[in-house]
Amino acid sequence: MSPPQPQSRSKQPTSSSQTQPGSQQRSSSQIRTPQVVIETRRPSSQNQVTPVTSRTPVSAPREPSAIDLQPVLLGLADQYISKAHGMSSYLARNPQEADVEQYYSLISAGLGCMESVLKNWKFPDPKMEARLQLRYANLLLEETENDGELQDLLTRGIALCERNRLVDLKYSMKHVQARSLFRTHPRSAFKMVDQMIELTETYAHYPWMYVFRFLRVSFSFQMPHPDLSGALQHLRRISQQAEKQRQYPILATCSALEALVHLRSGQADSADNFQRSLAAARTHQLNRDVAGISQIAALLDCLDLCSDLINGKPDQLMEKMNVMQKALDGGKRKTASDGSFCVPTTDSAPEDISLDTGGVMERTAEGRRAIVFQWLRRSELFALGYIFSSLASVSKNIVDRKAEKYVIEGDKLTRNDYNPENERKVQSLQCSSAHLDRRMFYHKVCLQLLASFRCERADWEGAQEVLDRLTEDMHSDTIDEQDFVQVSALYLLGVVKQATGDLDAALQFYRSPALTLQPGQKAAANQDLRILSTLNMILILRPRRAHLNEVNTLMDLVEPLCVNHPNANYKVAVQIVRASSTDALPILKMKNYLSMSASIAKKQQNTLMLCMAINLMTSNFFVDIMGEKAEMSAGAGKKLADRTQTPLWQAVANQMLSNTFNFGGKRAEAGEAGAEAQKWMQRVPEKVQDKFEIRR
Repeated sequence: MSPPQPQSRSKQPTSSSQTQPGSQQRSSSQIRTPQVVIETRRPSSQNQVTPVTSRTPVSAPREPSAIDLQPVLLGLADQYISKAHGMSSYLARNPQEADVEQYYSLISAGLGCMESVLKNWKFPDPKMEARLQLRYANLLLEETENDGELQDLLTRGIALCERNRLVDLKYSMKHVQARSLFRTHPRSAFKMVDQMIELTETYAHYPWMYVFRFLRVSFSFQMPHPDLSGALQHLRRISQQAEKQRQYPILATCSALEALVHLRSGQADSADNFQRSLAAARTHQLNRDVAGISQIAALLDCLDLCSDLINGKPDQLMEKMNVMQKALDGGKRKTASDGSFCVPTTDSAPEDISLDTGGVMERTAEGRRAIVFQWLRRSELFALGYIFSSLASVSKNIVDRKAEKYVIEGDKLTRNDYNPENERKVQSLQCSSAHLDRRMFYHKVCLQLLASFRCERADWEGAQEVLDRLTEDMHSDTIDEQDFVQVSALYLLGVVKQATGDLDAALQFYRSPALTLQPGQKAAANQDLRILSTLNMILILRPRRAHLNEVNTLMDLVEPLCVNHPNANYKVAVQIVRASSTDALPILKMKNYLSMSASIAKKQQNTLMLCMAINLMTSNFFVDIMGEKAEMSAGAGKKLADRTQTPLWQAVANQMLSNTFNFGGKRAEAGEAGAEAQKWMQRVPEKVQDKFEIRR
């Protein structure tokens, strides 16, 4: 039960879906989500009429005929719609104007045949008429923007269902009506769904109560600012009712979605609530009816791994990554290519339940009703698994580059997943275009991760190459602050500029509205990127005495956010920034900053942060000090720098070790470490080399 996602559709003037030879030509580059618009008026007699029209005019009373045209028209409608949907996947990838116009014509012809049957024939069975109205309504919703005509059709259909007590068909039409209303008036759709929830509870139609509450949750997720509290409230009401009826698959689904809500909420108690929801879902998985739903198991494993990634808990990352990969591989055969799956209830279902519900419900092999959900397509799910695996492996990427390999494989999967045999037999161009948009989103996420991994191992040229591909069509003045990929690309561009010595250009990126923190600002979009950008700005501006007040203001803004951040790596970062202050900090305070940052970084298995903390200790406490402790500190800094394989830190650590040996009279060891420092410094960008003085 997952309605087609509302797409952002450009306002188009209503025009005949019949393509005329003199109609306005549209460039294929401008075609984003082609729509069929069916006009309610008859074509003018002055216009040239083609053999297939989008509307069949009401004709005069027909002469008796030996041929019943009703099944003929319905058969033609099936053929037209099937032929059009067979083209949809190809058109979404290669929208040639002639092919798109053909798609329009086929859809228009199919809709015209259905409309002619509904207007010109009387049905002996009201259920057959209601089913055709429901199918026609679903096509209008997916293929057109004729919301007014759709609402009129549904009003007539719902009245027909009420007169003949066709409960499933009535609720199905209400379901379509709510989805149609949501794309233009979301608040009205919420109100309507709430009314249907109340009605289904009153008449104890619990499967439909679950459907409408899940629809309400889906709407809450799709809002520009997701209504997470409202979604959580409805999920809890579903859980309460499902527990009374022992609907364990429904309970497991609710618990998994509750865990997802808590993971996104960012509240103070969200981590504890997430673990409780996850534990509840795991418990329900032991039930026989739940064990066969592989998508729920995969979702829980993905959420479990994602929680540790967000909160910076590295201890079990590899173990949970392996569990997730096994779940994905084990459920591969059970996962539909289009991402749909069924959650059964305990209520019995007629054999034709799918026709009466427009695919919202199905009948299981045991004869029970099952609510149809739609998650990620098979290829998208495995691409997500590759992305999570790359994030879990990032701590070892410097050594084995496995994180980059995972990202590259995930990107290949999203770009090469097209196989006509695996496509849905019935799929609108709207759905295919939405799938194409998701594939493009996955591709951009993979590029963003690949750029960040290369930045981490100081491959600045490689990172810039990937960022050039990622930002090819992106302009700094049109950055969407809600778009994580765009904002992170902007941040990474600043990182590359800073790392290669172009500090003024880096500041320009960091000062972008999408990357700045404001006084009194609540948690903004991409808050973590804003925090990192602010810390980098402080490091750049601190040596410039004219910006002292700005530096202090930025530090006051960012420090509480880092200290209270659920991911301990942010605490390490702010402590290191504090310890590297150009002001004369008291020795005890500096020692506290560095020891705390080193301790947390070691616990987080963050080698690069630990390297920075130890080398700062050497720089602040053991310069021009002779003795074993000084050599141990400098030696530890060198070993950590070698583990990071970052030329800049390797050069700095080796030079400090050389200075320590030289001060202690160990000339041979000092010369060896100094030569090593010179070798690594040659691999540092030239502008950065100019800012360092290496003692010879």
